[in-house]
Amino acid sequence: MIVRGRHAKFRQGLIAMAMLGPSLILFGVFLVWRGSDVLLQSYKLKSVAPTPLLTPMAIPQAIWVAALVLFVVATMLVFINSVRIALRGGADEVR
Repeated sequence: MIVRGRHAKFRQGLIAMAMLGPSLILFGVFLVWRGSDVLLQSYKLKSVAPTPLLTPMAIPQAIWVAALVLFVVATMLVFINSVRIALRGGADEVR
């Protein structure tokens, strides 16, 4: 699809996000699901890192899962906003 005009690059990004958004959201949800499984298993087994500090593995894995949740939320917000702008008439109103 060829897009021309004043906001051509923005429109191309808008179209790409509207098309790829659901796939990215589903992929992120899958990663959160599997990551939380790993986190819960490490917590139940009281797994520790093989370092002199013996850091519980649940600590870095919890940060990892929280970042994945943030990715899903941010992707959902960008997708919703891109669809909203596309339905309103495009990029002409965005500055």
